[in-house]
Amino acid sequence: MQGIAGRVLIGCVVEEDGSLSALGIARSVSPALDQEALRLVRAMPAWVPGEQAGKPVRCRHTIEVNFRFN
Repeated sequence: MQGIAGRVLIGCVVEEDGSLSALGIARSVSPALDQEALRLVRAMPAWVPGEQAGKPVRCRHTIEVNFRFN
């Protein structure tokens, strides 16, 4: 993987309980880095959901994962 660098963008939905759903690659670097980015995002703790009128709501979010190997 030496010399590989790039930014993987992952689209998802943050659910009312803070869990992530509908994960997908919005911008790819390579299949291996895409899979690693998805693994990292799935391992994250719960997120804070969006709020509307003081109540938690689902919201779309894009997560950027940067890779650089020297």
